[in-house]
Amino acid sequence: MIVTFIKEKKAIILFLGLFSLLIVASYYLTEPALEEYPAYRVDSPAPDGTKGFYQSLAELNYPVERFTQHPKQLDYGTETATFLFNPPLLMEQSLVEHYLAYVQSGGTLFLITDQATDLFGLKISPIDLIDDESTVTVNDQTYQARLNSWLRLLPEANDRVLISDDYGVIALSQSYGAGEMIQIIEPSWFSNQLILENDHLALIADRFDLSNYQQIYFETYHYLAETSLSVLDVTPDPIILFSLISLTIGLLFIWLKGKRYGPARGLREQDVRFGDERIRALANWQIKGQNYHEGLTTQVDYLKFAIFERTGIPVTASKQDYQQALERLLVKQTDKSIRAFIDQLDAMLNSGRVNKQEFLEWSNRIDQIRREVEAK
Repeated sequence: MIVTFIKEKKAIILFLGLFSLLIVASYYLTEPALEEYPAYRVDSPAPDGTKGFYQSLAELNYPVERFTQHPKQLDYGTETATFLFNPPLLMEQSLVEHYLAYVQSGGTLFLITDQATDLFGLKISPIDLIDDESTVTVNDQTYQARLNSWLRLLPEANDRVLISDDYGVIALSQSYGAGEMIQIIEPSWFSNQLILENDHLALIADRFDLSNYQQIYFETYHYLAETSLSVLDVTPDPIILFSLISLTIGLLFIWLKGKRYGPARGLREQDVRFGDERIRALANWQIKGQNYHEGLTTQVDYLKFAIFERTGIPVTASKQDYQQALERLLVKQTDKSIRAFIDQLDAMLNSGRVNKQEFLEWSNRIDQIRREVEAK
């Protein structure tokens, strides 16, 4: 049986095999897209990443570590330091409180950001930069540096200025409990692209002595916390590929079994029984049998049912109720014309005798009213 099926469907099976082979080949031959990293992320090899700075410290045997856990897991102590690059403007207040508790217990936090944020009590003021490159001063010693930030820090009385230029303070040290918070407004100096430009590396090495710390953390938790991953991001590629192939084969198998895709078309019987053709068929039957009075009564009952579907008025309602209902539904007609239509129709039905001409005339009028009612 299987052999017979294969012989009968040989062309289709061959097509499916070639199609699957093409999908697998395209998966392995296509080069993966470059991964995008947030700015100043420690594992980012991009120009705006800080991987070069981190690896340089590791090669110089500094005790550096990428910290991906929650800030409450930080080791408190006077011999630890944590680098926090560009925290988000909408960082959760609970995270900020954990960082401040870490500093208050004796740790050192390097807050390196060029964003205006009040989360850590960062006091800044905007400036107008004239030149991209300028001279910065550290303990009366000058360095050449590239200036990218349009902000400068506003030190308080107890703050210690670390780096400054003609426009203001670039880095300062702020005591916070038993620890220290070092605020730096130029994170681009630490980036892969600029760390070796000008005097950035010498400036960082001379001004920030990292040899006194037994552990140096590079915080990356806030990148993970603000990243929303979709289902496709966390699903392995082989599973996605297998699902696509299975879906394609399943659709083709259903198609071979006779399933056709497209709009569903109703049977003509439904249109005849429940559509306008029913009314035409009844009208023709009434004309041939000359049952004109009964035909008009049937059309009026159908009109009453249509009004019931739109307004909820029962088919046994009075003439006045139907008049009010039609006045609400037929906004294009005047109340006078609606009242005349109901009075004349009622008189015609009460007469008990209807000829062919009157039947055709009233059939058209009732049909027009019915269409307007059903259009609501």
